[in-house]
Amino acid sequence: MQEQRILEIFQSYREVHQAFFQLMTKAASKHKLTALQLIVLRVLREHPEIRLSDLGRKR
Repeated sequence: MQEQRILEIFQSYREVHQAFFQLMTKAASKHKLTALQLIVLRVLREHPEIRLSDLGRKR
């Protein structure tokens, strides 16, 4: 029973992640960017002093 619940949670997470990525891709494409580029720009806006090495570790 507990294993089944864990699998359901993972499946739900996967579905949410896919939906989020689709929305990000759609929003980014309006600006001729990829979803990853849009995310990086958001991080840079929130942390303008960030170093490149730190940017790579940011999530």
